[in-house]
This record gives sequence, structure tokens and C-alpha cells, in this order.
Amino acid sequence: MRNDNCQFAQKDLKKWGDLKSNLFTTFVLN
Repeated sequence: MRNDNCQFAQKDLKKWGDLKSNLFTTFVLN
């Protein structure tokens, strides 16, 4: 269970990182 939570957190962090990257790229291109 603990391992799953850690994995989920990392996955969520990566998703958030991708989202921030996309927003940054969008603002830079615009």
C-alpha cells in the first residue's frame, strides 16, 4: 500500500510537471 502511494505521488508529480511545461510552452509561443 505504501509503495502504491509513493508510485501514485510520483505519477501525479510527473503529470503536474508536464502540465506546467505545456503552460510554459504555450505562453512562450504566444
